[in-house]
Amino acid sequence: MTVTMMLIMFLALLVMGTPVAYVMYVVSGLFFFSNGIGLSVMVQKMGSSMNSITMVAIPMFIFAGTFMNHLNLTDSLFNSIMVTPVGRMKGGLAQVNVVASLVFAGMSGAALADIGGLGKIEIKAMVNSGYALEDATGITLASSTLGPIFPPSIPLMLYALYAEQSGIRMLMAGIVPALVLTVMLMVTVSMMARKKKWPVYSGPAGIKERLKIFSKGIPAALVPIILLGGMYSGKFASSELAAVCAFFALIISAVFYKGVNRKVFLDTAKESVSNIAAMMFICGAASLFAQVISRSGIPGLVQDFVGGLHMPAAAMLIVINIIFLIIGMFMDSNVAIMIFTPILLPALMSVGVDPVHFGVVVCLNVVIGIFTPPFGSALFLAQSITDLSFVRIVKSMGPYLITLILGLLLVTLVPGLSTWLPDLIFG
Repeated sequence: MTVTMMLIMFLALLVMGTPVAYVMYVVSGLFFFSNGIGLSVMVQKMGSSMNSITMVAIPMFIFAGTFMNHLNLTDSLFNSIMVTPVGRMKGGLAQVNVVASLVFAGMSGAALADIGGLGKIEIKAMVNSGYALEDATGITLASSTLGPIFPPSIPLMLYALYAEQSGIRMLMAGIVPALVLTVMLMVTVSMMARKKKWPVYSGPAGIKERLKIFSKGIPAALVPIILLGGMYSGKFASSELAAVCAFFALIISAVFYKGVNRKVFLDTAKESVSNIAAMMFICGAASLFAQVISRSGIPGLVQDFVGGLHMPAAAMLIVINIIFLIIGMFMDSNVAIMIFTPILLPALMSVGVDPVHFGVVVCLNVVIGIFTPPFGSALFLAQSITDLSFVRIVKSMGPYLITLILGLLLVTLVPGLSTWLPDLIFG
């Protein structure tokens, strides 16, 4: 089976609407069989490529995030941020939306989890306070992009696996870019608040009542604090850190929120296992497909093509940004990372691009892609939550999409935003 035939079949199956995991299994199987490689070797290759300490961290992070969602700790977290000075800023509830998404990112690590969990609470609170539904939806979608960049980040962990990088370094690399994006989104919200004259949040005036509400959210915020502390200490591998977070999520919920019972635990376990199984099924397909890509010589062809362009590394990254933004419109972000990392990374490293920096750029790219029409999955999720028309949701996202793309450009052109913190901690 030639490379040309493989690519034609891959694209044809995708156009026919075949799920991408099945496409990768079919193409990989035909490629291996046509080259005389048996099924047992394929299974062995798939298993060995997934037998990684980095892979162990992903199920634990999924469990911890799902557990926090099931216990509705997001309510306490959101309300506690509302009574801080953030809630008194221009466009207070919209500003709280951004900050709460950053904190919640330390629990879920996924954009769609943010929208489906905290997003519902944020939209309801903003609408009840006088915001238009589309305004509340737009800022909720934009702020949820912080989840896949700020640790724990499932996309960054997947990149670490397929790029053969340290999981902890990749998690650390996402912190500064996420904070930069947070500030940029808050500035955009402030401008929009003045333009649209958004209502000022009027919460409880009494200090005692505000302290009572604020204190309720402190235990929930301990999980991301524990996560960051474990990372800075340098004493935990990514898999150990994920297990510690899941354990403390359980303990904090049981001690402070009294919501842990047998039903909640089993429901969390069932949902987590379902999500983990789906991800592992896709990872297995991507691992086989990566073997096909390697054996077919595609990375070498790409490396020769990139080397022949004689472009600066920054210019190449900008071109790749455009490509990945388009890919993100049509393909799940995690799948895009699994497929294209083995193809592009060797070529970019050959012209001096830092793999850690490239990982943050790729993850931010594909995450922004799920918020862009015509097939951004986050847009359809928002539509199911709000019942707004697709056009109104896209329009509401417009100003923030410009901010996110500017943030992407900044992260692309300033590698130090991604590499400074991991280099400072680990050398």
